[in-house]
Amino acid sequence: MFGKRRRLDTRAVEAKSDPLRRLMQFERKLRDQIADLHERLQESKRTLGLTPQNIQAAVETALAIAGKPPLRKATLADKDGANRSMSSMFLRSPIVGGM
Repeated sequence: MFGKRRRLDTRAVEAKSDPLRRLMQFERKLRDQIADLHERLQESKRTLGLTPQNIQAAVETALAIAGKPPLRKATLADKDGANRSMSSMFLRSPIVGGM
């Protein structure tokens, strides 16, 4: 027993862990892709100037050109039932008669 080398057969364990290894590799790649896509989205938003203020101005201008009712500020009730005005939240008035 002493002094003799024995080969440890790890094929069964490796075969069992292979699906987990592939799953972890997939998750790593997915995480990298999501990070890349998020960075591309942020860069596009910076390049196009897509700020909430610019988008609001564009929507207000488009509604005015189309002769539609303007945006109106929304008031929402919080979990305690108190009404709170949301300065950054706007609703479009319903359009009667279609577009």
